[in-house]
Amino acid sequence: MQIRNNFALLIGLLAAAASPALSATTFKWVDDKGVTQYGDQVPPEYQNKSRSELNKRGIVVNKTEPELTPEQRKATQDAAAAKTVDAKQAKERERQDAALLNTYTSPQEIDAKRDRDIQYITLTIENTK
Repeated sequence: MQIRNNFALLIGLLAAAASPALSATTFKWVDDKGVTQYGDQVPPEYQNKSRSELNKRGIVVNKTEPELTPEQRKATQDAAAAKTVDAKQAKERERQDAALLNTYTSPQEIDAKRDRDIQYITLTIENTK
């Protein structure tokens, strides 16, 4: 009976001692030489760089991207501004297309209008001469 109690106590102590180690977070980062490193803390010189947080099974649970340089921030802002301009232009084209479709009932009507406009311009040029 005494041996069982001591064995149970020993198992309990081992489990209690191991539990902080099992719940500890492991970090993964790449050093300046390009070597992947693992540890329970990220060194201060790599705090602003890309790193991953792994659970006890080695699965990535959180990924931190590196801090952007001023050039990268400007490029990101420029890309967002260009995307906004493109979206506005696309919306304007859609509005113009809808107006055109609402004005004419067929492609033949559009061609006939174009021909009338060309004829009017041609007559205006001849009269001016």
